Amino acid sequence: MLDPGRQNDIAEFISNYHVSVGNNMVLDASGMGQLFGAGPAMPLVTNYSGDIAITKDFNVMTFYPQATSVMPMEEKGGYDIKEILKTSANSWAESNLTKPEASFDEGEDIAGPVSLAVLIEKTEGDSKLALAVFGDSDFAKNGYWRNQGNADLFLNTVNYLAEEEDLISIRPKEVDDRRVTLTQADVKTIFYLVVIAIPLLVIIGGVVFYIKRGK
Repeated sequence: MLDPGRQNDIAEFISNYHVSVGNNMVLDASGMGQLFGAGPAMPLVTNYSGDIAITKDFNVMTFYPQATSVMPMEEKGGYDIKEILKTSANSWAESNLTKPEASFDEGEDIAGPVSLAVLIEKTEGDSKLALAVFGDSDFAKNGYWRNQGNADLFLNTVNYLAEEEDLISIRPKEVDDRRVTLTQADVKTIFYLVVIAIPLLVIIGGVVFYIKRGK
């Protein structure tokens, strides 16, 4: 799992598997992420590969804060390389991160849809290589773990690499623990409000209504 601004030696290592890790940041101008409190630097993804067990029938959204492009090279060197997920067509990989205002530059930036993750596989005899490369690490951190399908995607990837494909699924949402912690003063306030104040107001209102009706 890589991020923009990572060390170049990691990208060089990944290039040995005929995968190119961009020195860029993927931006999403579709505006869909804003509906969930995400800006352009947090692409929202709904486009997954149906040919990979990790994302087969994967119909939930995932978010990638400050991600970089991860794309197969034209020459794959005998590796089976599949793109796991892509951003929307209204996105691009911005190569100039020093500009005060980001915009797509033809010939410099990568037009969307942009691949953010790939699966590399190769089998030789009884040996099998399986390597998943993501252009973002934040999506699996605690702060974004429960964002839509982020946790499912990460766990599915780990289960696939561990050859535990029967564990791949979209898991039910956990029920949040929404306990209310009250101090002694809070309890007294609720008691006086519910037991005394509200019934008293109802009685006063009833008396006033009865007197006005009697007149």
